[in-house]
Amino acid sequence: MSRPIRLVVAIGCGGLVLAALAAILASPAEAQSALVNPLALRVTVTREREKLEVAAERVVLSGDAIRTDSTGRALVMYRDGSTVLLDVDSELVIEFVGSENGDVVVRMRQTLGRA
Repeated sequence: MSRPIRLVVAIGCGGLVLAALAAILASPAEAQSALVNPLALRVTVTREREKLEVAAERVVLSGDAIRTDSTGRALVMYRDGSTVLLDVDSELVIEFVGSENGDVVVRMRQTLGRA
């Protein structure tokens, strides 16, 4: 009897994550951002020469560099639901995130590793 309840909780939590993503990325200012979610340890975001450790989901902006070390992996999610999985020992620079005619426009540059 407890299995259906757990399933409902899991589905509800997934819905909350999607609702949070929609709320975070809904305004025009946030249309120029994405979310990075560390899937393993050692994910950093460099913003304007400041290196930030990413322990939980974090908003990233145009110009940010996301880097993983030999133990890190990260998932980058854009407002339209598209994703990029950044593998270990990799770096991805978000050169531009914006919107044009209702579409998400992204320019990324992979400088190291695999995505």
